[in-house]
Amino acid sequence: MKTILIVDDVKEMRDLLNKIVTKMGYQALEAATGQEALKLLDESPKIEVVLLDMGLPDIDGLEVATSIRKKDESMKICFITGKGDYEYVKAAGKVGAVSYIVKPIRPSLVIERLKQIVA
Repeated sequence: MKTILIVDDVKEMRDLLNKIVTKMGYQALEAATGQEALKLLDESPKIEVVLLDMGLPDIDGLEVATSIRKKDESMKICFITGKGDYEYVKAAGKVGAVSYIVKPIRPSLVIERLKQIVA
């Protein structure tokens, strides 16, 4: 079973994404902060995809992604953010994001993106 790490400081967002991920048949792990996410990634080598909020309270999502890239160049990262301007999309691409979802999220879009990422 593939494992997806959900990183978002908003509990309701984590709950929604967890519901989507588990309904798709994947295992979900959750982190509310960048530090917690990095710790889980160190402890859980089976994680294959990270759904990563760009606006975390402790460490910027781009910094988290950069740290992930230093340890695992093949990790699939999909950013989730409330900011959809081109600069954010460009920044996400520079740190190796494979996809990008703008809030408010639509469950159908999350499902579509996860199918593309995990395929």
